[in-house]
Amino acid sequence: MQFLEQVPLFKCLPKDQHPNLAAACVLTEFEKGRTVIKQNDPEPEFFLIKTGEVVVNVSKGGAAATQVAKLKAGDYFGDDGREGAMAATIIAESELVTFKITRNKFRELGLDKNLQSIADALRKNENLQTMVVMDESRVKQIVDVAC
Repeated sequence: MQFLEQVPLFKCLPKDQHPNLAAACVLTEFEKGRTVIKQNDPEPEFFLIKTGEVVVNVSKGGAAATQVAKLKAGDYFGDDGREGAMAATIIAESELVTFKITRNKFRELGLDKNLQSIADALRKNENLQTMVVMDESRVKQIVDVAC
């Protein structure tokens, strides 16, 4: 519970929902080098990194995948409750321990609505767009801080 309460995304969740969040999490482990999610996989689960690191690789137009990010403890990846395929391949760069949440549980907890409403507001803010490019990476960073 203490670990989950420190994750910025879950700070949006009312305190009385934290036990439900903890109950929804399934501890999942991956060996170093294992692919956790492949780009274009439909409906992946949501993963929160407890320990370890992953690399995020993206392939565009059939080209070789390029690393676009590294994620560590407290970061998350995978399904955010919206429909659609995964936009990147996630590979364990070390021994990896995650908390996994299914799409249904993610939606039951209302996490998709929290994320989506904040992200939509950021994307639609014309004044903000004149100061900074609001790509998906930046939107995610701001959502984390806002929560």
